[in-house]
Amino acid sequence: ATWDLIPREFELQKLNQKCSECGKKILIVCDSFFDNPVAMSNLTVVSDPKLTSLGSSFDQPLPTIKQHNKLFNCFIHRVEPTRQSWFYFLYLQGLLDKGYVSFLLYQKNNQSRLDLFEKNHYSGLNSLPKFNRAYRHLQNKVPFRNFVDSEKLSDVVANSKYSLTLETYAIDDDHFAVYVSEKTIRSLEHPCLDLIFGQHKTYDHLAKHGIEFYQSLADVDDPSWIKRQQNILNMLTQDPIHVNIEYMYKQCVHNRSLFENWYNEISSPEYFTKYIDLL
Repeated sequence: ATWDLIPREFELQKLNQKCSECGKKILIVCDSFFDNPVAMSNLTVVSDPKLTSLGSSFDQPLPTIKQHNKLFNCFIHRVEPTRQSWFYFLYLQGLLDKGYVSFLLYQKNNQSRLDLFEKNHYSGLNSLPKFNRAYRHLQNKVPFRNFVDSEKLSDVVANSKYSLTLETYAIDDDHFAVYVSEKTIRSLEHPCLDLIFGQHKTYDHLAKHGIEFYQSLADVDDPSWIKRQQNILNMLTQDPIHVNIEYMYKQCVHNRSLFENWYNEISSPEYFTKYIDLL
């Protein structure tokens, strides 16, 4: 099970019950991070972070070492209220012009992008006067992108000091598992500071598996997602970190090598034998 957060325990319990009724047993191997297997009578869920290498671009050329043109990058494609609040905050903090920012309002249904922007705003964001101010200023400027459109974002990321990644499940702090998408993997493979707006203890899980990042960034991983958002915004507005680009380059080379090794492991026909044996 890859490319998405594993379901919550109560949903797994329902699946376990169905398996019991049908006389079946299921083993799920997923790329979500958690420490101990979830073991039920007819269902077992195992975390295998090496599967995250499927989102890696280790086979692409490494970016050249260069001075950063912008303070940060932040790519927002699909949008819900929390991500829209990020767009508001970047505007309110005077950060939009300091970064490569996109806010594209992609969606799966036929609702117009402006309707989605309005729907998100009036789902609760409108309760704050400062967000109403941002809404009025930005409603005629969305979809928004302040850099040249490109299918490959590697150069844009490499030209940024910070890479602000808004994870899909960032506010799901009561979940037993943590998920990082290919967006975070991409950031970790470039010589930039990885500002990850993810679930609680995302950085801890990355470090536990040998993935490197600038250590002081782990301090933004506060228990409350609202506090985490403010910590990251403070990091961007104050810009307190002085980076050694060569050091950051070595760090991203390490991560690419790690993901490549993981990919080679999971590509081996023998790799999943241990799970078949477990089943």
